[in-house]
Amino acid sequence: MRKCKLVTDDLGADVDRPAQAGLELLERIARQLPGLLFQYELLPAGEGRFLYLSERGPDLFGLNVADVIANADVLWRTIDRDDRHRMAHALQLSAALMSEWRCDFRVTRAGGQAGTDTRWMMGTATPERLPSGRTVWHGYAEDVTERRLLDKARHDAAVAEAANRAKTEFLSSMSHELRTPLNAVLGFAQLMEIDQAEPPGEQQRRRLRLIREAGEHLLHMISDMLDLTRIEAGGMALAPEALALGALVQQTLEMVREMADKAQVSLHLLPGAEVTVYADRTRLRQVLLNLLSNAIKYNRSGGRVEVRLSAGDGGAALVDISDTGVGIAQTDLQHVFEPFHRGRQALGGVEGAGIGLAVTRALVALMGGSIEARSVEDAGSVFSVLLPGAAQASLPLQGST
Repeated sequence: MRKCKLVTDDLGADVDRPAQAGLELLERIARQLPGLLFQYELLPAGEGRFLYLSERGPDLFGLNVADVIANADVLWRTIDRDDRHRMAHALQLSAALMSEWRCDFRVTRAGGQAGTDTRWMMGTATPERLPSGRTVWHGYAEDVTERRLLDKARHDAAVAEAANRAKTEFLSSMSHELRTPLNAVLGFAQLMEIDQAEPPGEQQRRRLRLIREAGEHLLHMISDMLDLTRIEAGGMALAPEALALGALVQQTLEMVREMADKAQVSLHLLPGAEVTVYADRTRLRQVLLNLLSNAIKYNRSGGRVEVRLSAGDGGAALVDISDTGVGIAQTDLQHVFEPFHRGRQALGGVEGAGIGLAVTRALVALMGGSIEARSVEDAGSVFSVLLPGAAQASLPLQGST
């Protein structure tokens, strides 16, 4: 066992020699402390030396106590160069004002590599002016690396939360501000299309149709963005009820049939179990529309979209929507539900902002369900939605009112 060492030579009447029993008691106490007890003396010439170090010196600094007692520079050399100058200045100020010395500093353990074996220490000490004019500090140093990391993590989390809140508020505000003029543009375009007093010519009618289609696409993107910000802000209210899933899927397929016909994609509701879900009708329809629209948009001419319903474990309901489209690269599959991530589709001809699937996942989660994607590139994709069954209707949904 390493013994702490007390330097008493050359102190004369300045320092009383402690009784052996008192020293042993101090050693026992010091062993139980996580940090290092020390006495440091500043000599009139400006040099310093350690009068006492407890046994934690090797643990904190990787140094032998006797070596530090013999030469204080052995310890000072383990301290980061910038911190070393700052500590020395703080020590001089403490001696001049006879005030508490307090400093945090970085230490690279002896034999370690700077940056890879660097730890943060916090040192505090109280100065005492001896009759001889010399100053002695009685202090304590401890490793605070984990505490600093925790504080930094908390600070980073608070900053991220504030940034996310600011982003949500901004997007919500902008979505509202954009919808009003866009609705006016769409309204006037529609009025011009059906104007009987001054009917548009064929060329004008084509241009008005392009304006309306582009405006509706933009309005859909804004609505998705608004939904996403409302969900993130906890402002999405749900009205859950028991729903016959087959009937709702059939209605939704009819809503996208014209889109499928234009894309020359066939729609199929495969025979399956009659299942009832506990969900919000409007939001579940929105989920199905998003997934079916994607299955059509990213399909190929002559392709198929299939919907299969089945009963899951514990009375849950499972919806599988598969397509024979371009598929999703494996590198993109893990990011497919992230906002604004479109992967290689960003370079394709299909318009979008990458918000729809993020909204879809958030809505499914609000209704107590889950969603996952499987895909084979150039062969197609399958999106599976698992929802609570009617038997689980007593369980509250996250956004229900």
